[in-house]
Amino acid sequence: MTTQADLPPYAPERILNAPFPERVRLVCRTWASQVDPNPLIITFLYWLKYFVLYLGGWAAFVSFGAGYPGFGSPGDWLFTADAFQRLLLWSLLYELAGFGCSMGPMNARFLPPIGGFLYFMRPGTTKLALFPGAPLIGGITRGWLDVGLHVANAAFLLRALVAPEITPGLLLPPLLLIPLLGVLDKTVFLAARGEHYWVALVCLWAAADDARWIPACKVVWCFIWFWAATSKVNHHFPSVIMVMMNNGPFFPKWLKRRLFVDYPDDLRPSGLASFAAKAGTVTEYAIPFALLLVSDSMLATLAVLLVMTSFHGFISLNNPSGMPIEWNI
Repeated sequence: MTTQADLPPYAPERILNAPFPERVRLVCRTWASQVDPNPLIITFLYWLKYFVLYLGGWAAFVSFGAGYPGFGSPGDWLFTADAFQRLLLWSLLYELAGFGCSMGPMNARFLPPIGGFLYFMRPGTTKLALFPGAPLIGGITRGWLDVGLHVANAAFLLRALVAPEITPGLLLPPLLLIPLLGVLDKTVFLAARGEHYWVALVCLWAAADDARWIPACKVVWCFIWFWAATSKVNHHFPSVIMVMMNNGPFFPKWLKRRLFVDYPDDLRPSGLASFAAKAGTVTEYAIPFALLLVSDSMLATLAVLLVMTSFHGFISLNNPSGMPIEWNI
């Protein structure tokens, strides 16, 4: 049993002079004891990024569309097909630029706070080619071909975003360049959230003429939910929930203590953390199936959308480290 004298905060000298296993124990206790391990200013800056840079940038690009009614009439542009298409393109550009979940101090990036284009547009940086050793494309460092194609892709995305109308011809260059960049460097395809946004881009391009891209994108989103839930069926997800909720700014101290088996002696996830993890997984499985099955009922659809918004809002407000919050938004 831990005595009161052995509870945090600890003198910095004690932590620095302790053997590594003891240092880890003391640091973990210190983290677990804090009501808000992340300074509120850091959390605020991240929220500022989400609402000003991500959503604000999207709103700015929507204004380039033909027939834009003005920012003061959100009901006339917020849920239009054009707004959705621009959000998809902006998300690709945003992630490739490095503004996504890898940005900032919560991901050990301080000065500069981003990676993204600072690496992808600089020759000589390390890359992970799909075919290591292959001539021209299989090197371990970025060359001018990698940089040139990345710059071209960003330019084509920007060109589509500022066009009065998004056409298949504007979508085709990034549609081809993003997988090509993934061949040169697998990291770039992952950074673009290619399994999500690029697949949706394929739907926009392939079914642009008859609006079949709308149900196609709905199917993509449903699969994203399904496989995101499947990825949580493991032994470590309760630990993820425990860390996320303990880092969250809105939970009281007594509730955070219950996230651990026996604070401060046993910092494994408690039954509460395990239950929250299972509830989140079941909810994420249920959302796509519910949306597909209740689409004929407006009331039921609204109820599912309310659950979905609450689910993603809960994650977003906790601002977990290394998490693609923009997707939750």
